[in-house]
Amino acid sequence: MSTLKYQDRDEVLASEIIARRKATSWEFLRIAAWKSALNLAQVSVNNPKDIEDAMEKLLDRLVTYKDIDVVQNFDSIDWDTWQENVFWMLNRTGLIDLSGVGYAVFTGILGYLLPNAFPVMDKYSIAGIFGWDVA
Repeated sequence: MSTLKYQDRDEVLASEIIARRKATSWEFLRIAAWKSALNLAQVSVNNPKDIEDAMEKLLDRLVTYKDIDVVQNFDSIDWDTWQENVFWMLNRTGLIDLSGVGYAVFTGILGYLLPNAFPVMDKYSIAGIFGWDVA
């Protein structure tokens, strides 16, 4: 029996997904639930094969960031390449085409799998760091 509670990050699961570069549709649903339970009904209607294909494409590029810590190495990160890769991961993997997957779920997936490379940034954390008037 698991001792994890809602919104606890399962580090073992994240490590296993990164190592095998694949995630099942059930694992995807667990990650989506970690970010927010609001979209789970929409996420659950997706074809499991579509989820798994999109995740495999995402993970092929995502694993290149597994040893990167953007906070500790802020000044040495190639932010243009980082931004291009994030754009590709969102728009070219098929994740954005899945029902219930928008920017919030997408950033939650990145943050769940590789929190050092992709800390979860939402409007509240951005406002707290940079102020409310950041575009």
